[in-house]
Amino acid sequence: MGANRYRDPDKDLPADFEERREENYKALKHPLDAEAFITTLKQAMSEGLEKLNAGMPKNPKVALQKKRAVGSEFHLWSPKRSR
Repeated sequence: MGANRYRDPDKDLPADFEERREENYKALKHPLDAEAFITTLKQAMSEGLEKLNAGMPKNPKVALQKKRAVGSEFHLWSPKRSR
């Protein structure tokens, strides 16, 4: 961690990255268009969250608890303890 956190990510790229941009993106299976990439990423994240939300209540290893705090109510997911 430390200083690596503030590294310049451009220095981690191959020197010829710009010249070979299309080839590099194709190898990564990413579109060249940033908007298309973001749209695909958002869709994948939404689908993953929907799957998580649908499966969590049915998961026998997880318990749902309602908690109350001053002025609000929230749900807490916690692992069930084995006996």
